[in-house]
Amino acid sequence: MAGVVTALVCVELAARLARPELPAWRPEGEGMVLTAHPTLIWGMSPGVKLNAGAMATIGSTGLRDEPGDPGAILVLGDSALFGHGVEDDETLPAQLEALMGVEVINAAVPGYSIEQALLWMEDQGWGLSPSLVLAGCLWSGNAWGAWTDEELLRTRRLGRWNPLVHSGALKLLVAWAAPKGSVVAWTPTLDWPEDKVRRVPLKRWAELNDALAHQAADRGVGLVFLQPTNDVLLTGDRPLQWAVYLDAMEALAAHHDVPLVALSDALAPDQLLDRMHPTAEGHTAGALAVQAALQGWPEQLHLPSGGVFDTSSLVDEAPLGWRDGTDPQRSLFSE
Repeated sequence: MAGVVTALVCVELAARLARPELPAWRPEGEGMVLTAHPTLIWGMSPGVKLNAGAMATIGSTGLRDEPGDPGAILVLGDSALFGHGVEDDETLPAQLEALMGVEVINAAVPGYSIEQALLWMEDQGWGLSPSLVLAGCLWSGNAWGAWTDEELLRTRRLGRWNPLVHSGALKLLVAWAAPKGSVVAWTPTLDWPEDKVRRVPLKRWAELNDALAHQAADRGVGLVFLQPTNDVLLTGDRPLQWAVYLDAMEALAAHHDVPLVALSDALAPDQLLDRMHPTAEGHTAGALAVQAALQGWPEQLHLPSGGVFDTSSLVDEAPLGWRDGTDPQRSLFSE
């Protein structure tokens, strides 16, 4: 028995030399907008943070806002709707609030996919009792990475509650042998995965947005789909790598008989800070487009209708978008 214990200890110590890790989130420095989150991998902590040349005020609930009374409009999305590089009062949600004369909660978080946004809705968002949700989770979900968000979030849950995952031997075994779709571990002694997958594969992305629509309908909450844009879409091109997700969002809006606001129809090419983040003027144009789509609201509730959305015909045949090894998921490990 003593020999077995000694052998196990030796295996464990040897495994730890390889430094196997489960994914986490490590902000790059003081003042960063993002920080670790126990269940969503990352989130935002209260305070005034640097925001690409601007400042972002993160409130007590971890949003770029302080939610008030029930009945507000709630905006879901990633950095394009959060307001990367613009001030608090220049974001689309803030400007929409001024236009509509009703509270608009900016619940967009940089890098959030529909996987993270839907979990946040179940944990906090529905508890805010919104009257309308603007769903704009697109770019971060269709980005390519080494693992899917579903795998990373499953691993996060496992790592939080299972003491066995502190074992270096177990993490090393996972890094070497775990099949895709189970759990995620990595060690610097391995090559970074070359095969890339969408963070949220197309069919799952559609299923989760469909689930959001049904959750809204069950609560009597309206829904509007919001399509962000980028520099290529603003030229009139619609490459397959994005078109499959744009088409799916449009099909979901039609299926549930709710409005869809395409920011490609509202913004001009000079209203982007970079390839995908609007300037303050771009956020203004987006807010005006949403306001126009909401003519007749709240009398017209925009409640989602229709049954379960059929994803069987959705096929993602888009080529891999990049192969330069700059996978942002590396930030989940301390390499």
